[in-house]
Amino acid sequence: METVDTQQIFRDAQRLGKTPLRVPSLPELGVTDPADFFSRMHTLRDKAVAAFSNQCYIEYLSLMLLHIEVWLRIYLVGKNADAGLNINSDRLHFGKIIAKCSNAGMDQTVIEDLWLVNRLRVDFVHNYLNPKFDPSSLLENKDQVSGLPYRLMMYVVQNIGIAVNETDEIGSPGDMVILA
Repeated sequence: METVDTQQIFRDAQRLGKTPLRVPSLPELGVTDPADFFSRMHTLRDKAVAAFSNQCYIEYLSLMLLHIEVWLRIYLVGKNADAGLNINSDRLHFGKIIAKCSNAGMDQTVIEDLWLVNRLRVDFVHNYLNPKFDPSSLLENKDQVSGLPYRLMMYVVQNIGIAVNETDEIGSPGDMVILA
């Protein structure tokens, strides 16, 4: 995984005509080792692609949910609606996290996409052994499901991100800065 220094972020932003936006840092989510966390997050996409290619749809959906959950929790922290949530220990159900985001003001279209992914996951887990269940039903929604992590990340960044203009506005270990 490539890391960049603060000056590189500003150079890239200027070169691309984008604004660097800082979102809540990982310690606010309960993450104590940001480097390890970023490394694990970095592998999610490749693992999800491999799972889908091998028709391991339950694993695919689970990996997608991991990525999505991180961004939902960042959104809740940014909206001051986290109430001390800790990604490592609170064990909230995905549906509860979606409901918290809805209550915190997340766009209804995004919420509907999140409920779709959750319904697909639940259907797969609870109906997989039913002989009438068709696991390839995920294919109908694959584009919507596979595009959701990026769309959600950008939605969260654009709605809670704080523009940074100076290097001293970035500095907490685990701060995430995204160019938007």
